[in-house]
Amino acid sequence: SLMRALRRFERTAYSSASHIVVISTSFAENLLAKGVSREHISRIFNPATLPVQAQACGDRQVDEQLVLTMGNIGHTQNLVHVTRAFEASPELAVLGARFVLAGDGVAGSDVRAAITTDRVEVTGVVGRDRLERYLKATAVAVVSQQYDGVDFNVPSKLMNFMAYGLPTVAAVRPDSEVARIIRESGAGWVTSSSGDAELSTQLVRALTDRSERALRGSRALQFARANFAPEVIAEQFESVLEQVTERHRSARTVTRP
Repeated sequence: SLMRALRRFERTAYSSASHIVVISTSFAENLLAKGVSREHISRIFNPATLPVQAQACGDRQVDEQLVLTMGNIGHTQNLVHVTRAFEASPELAVLGARFVLAGDGVAGSDVRAAITTDRVEVTGVVGRDRLERYLKATAVAVVSQQYDGVDFNVPSKLMNFMAYGLPTVAAVRPDSEVARIIRESGAGWVTSSSGDAELSTQLVRALTDRSERALRGSRALQFARANFAPEVIAEQFESVLEQVTERHRSARTVTRP
């Protein structure tokens, strides 16, 4: 069958490769489970697509009522649920918290239909300048996901939120790659992708605890500088290429008569 042929092709590609670079830890674990040697795998994250900033949120003036998500508004982002949870929270209403979704997508009309207050806004696609103004003013970012299966990718919005030193509330599966990065970096909080009360409660805590926001924003920026900056990623790829080249050079030296 086609699937068997594809699996054979996949195994052949892995076994013939000198080295494999993956973009997430979950991808590396998947390859290990398929018999790929750990020494032949390197994890290099995708880079932030916006410049890594000099300051985290705790070092600049922010709008302490502003919660932001951005990018594609698709079905797997689960933003109808996030919108309803946000608007249903009386605590967030008392705080005057506002939720801005800077972007659009196939589920954009569903999210707009779910909005019942003026505290939630879907902006549509915005230009770079406006997006950067949102990022610099935001107190707390949100990344949300809801789907079945193994996830290898990380939404680029997380890299960019962290590059701006923003603490992030991640409404995702606890075993997801997003949750792994948030926990490893200390850059935010992980909540259930389906629990309304848990999500809104965590947003309230994040918005009202300025010092904790500053701490987690600082950790986010530190992690982004070490892992998501384009120059760092270029250096990591260069290191992998040097290792592979040296390994092949050594192998030719050993086998030369």
